[in-house]
Amino acid sequence: MVRELGYADIESAKTTWKRAFEKHNQTLKSLRALGHSDFSKEEYWEFTRGDCASHLEADETVRDCLERMKFPKFVLTNCAEKEAKQALKRLNVLDMFQHVYGADFMGNACKPSKEAFEKVLRDVKRRMSSGRARDETDDEEIQPFETDRVFMFEDSLKNLVSAKENFNITGVLVKGKTLAEENGEEVAKRFIQINKPCVSELMEKAPSLFA
Repeated sequence: MVRELGYADIESAKTTWKRAFEKHNQTLKSLRALGHSDFSKEEYWEFTRGDCASHLEADETVRDCLERMKFPKFVLTNCAEKEAKQALKRLNVLDMFQHVYGADFMGNACKPSKEAFEKVLRDVKRRMSSGRARDETDDEEIQPFETDRVFMFEDSLKNLVSAKENFNITGVLVKGKTLAEENGEEVAKRFIQINKPCVSELMEKAPSLFA
């Protein structure tokens, strides 16, 4: 925002960004709402994400954990799909997921809105049912799931709360910087909490993931 959009300094940029982000939940949408439109979304994602190889490394503990979860897995991110896939590839886990849903797929919606979750869940349903004829249920509202039927790993409480309240999705909170920023320790107690996806910790806290 300082380098490309003319903000005086980092603090003023952060203050302006924070107010907009609390409303829009995605920085690109926030910048658009603030009137910044002289750049394409592709330019934005490339500039802000940069080269993921400079700050991401593979963690075989996480890959092992994903491999042991014998069920379909999907990625839902407010980032653009291209950059998300680059990061997942760098982390050596891209092949663990059936599909990546991001900002391009969700369009004007993004987490934690019910609309974003419903749009993604509807497409997951379509992919899981591929090969059968389309029927009238494809246009029905997505109903809440049975407990332990769908798990969602997240570092943001806002996203977990929305997924739980709208679709009864079981939340797994990956503790980190975002939790501290959201100052939601009490809300966090509603969810399974882990430091990172690893078999030993999840076997203790959510053994059904490996059933």
